[in-house]
Amino acid sequence: MEVHSLVPKLESASSSPAGPDRLGAARFAHANLQDMVKFADAKAGALIAAQALAATVLGSESLGDASVAIARLVGAPEPLVRLALLVPTGVAIGFALAVLWPRRPDSVAAVPGSPRLLWISEQDLARFKGSTSDYVAALQETTEVDLVADVAFENLKITAILANKFKWLKLSLWGLAAAVVSWCVILLSAP
Repeated sequence: MEVHSLVPKLESASSSPAGPDRLGAARFAHANLQDMVKFADAKAGALIAAQALAATVLGSESLGDASVAIARLVGAPEPLVRLALLVPTGVAIGFALAVLWPRRPDSVAAVPGSPRLLWISEQDLARFKGSTSDYVAALQETTEVDLVADVAFENLKITAILANKFKWLKLSLWGLAAAVVSWCVILLSAP
């Protein structure tokens, strides 16, 4: 079957007589973004665990022996050499922790028409005064267009969070690369 023959079937399956399923598309994007958040957090957790394990294994006698040998070779104080060998691991772990740090993107402006019912800020929470019945009433008053705007607003916020997470994840991976070099130096320098 050729690709161009599938296009009309996909178009008819993705829309109803009333038009395309905008809320469904927004929900799909939302689910994908949530999965990406979990993916970034899982990667950061794995980076932290791997580096903590390496620091534990290599950081004991191997680090001491290697730092003494390198200090003699380059004529630097041994504590300074030890610190230089551990800094890349610490930096990479710090960047990975920044991926996991919870944050709320205040920089994302509300989507016009968004009733702000899905991602409730402290100001939005004050609207409902802690009353679930007020919140339920607000949900019941929304139209599908309002819900699409609300999901779109949440998707923009999650996208902003993901941009930060992946920025820190990339820095953590560069830190890991530097840490691997320092681990190799430790292994090759130890007697």
